[in-house]
Amino acid sequence: MSHGDYQEGIDATKRSIELRISLAGNADTSLVSVYNNLGNGFIYLDDYANAKIFYLKAIEVIKQGIIKSEKKPKLCATGILQFAIHQ
Repeated sequence: MSHGDYQEGIDATKRSIELRISLAGNADTSLVSVYNNLGNGFIYLDDYANAKIFYLKAIEVIKQGIIKSEKKPKLCATGILQFAIHQ
């Protein structure tokens, strides 16, 4: 994939976040995966500052205590590890 492909994916994902939040609010548990994926996209673009922002947003949703799946915190941890490795 090219950098342009990642940027297009990031832009589309940001639009989907706005829609999800407008429909379900910040409590939408699927936001953990979405924020994590955005963080991953920014890692591939070598944009670590934005990656960190979205990984921290994923953590904030987890901290709200509304996650019902054990998988989502693990996904987030994987993204954070990617961020740490690239620092």
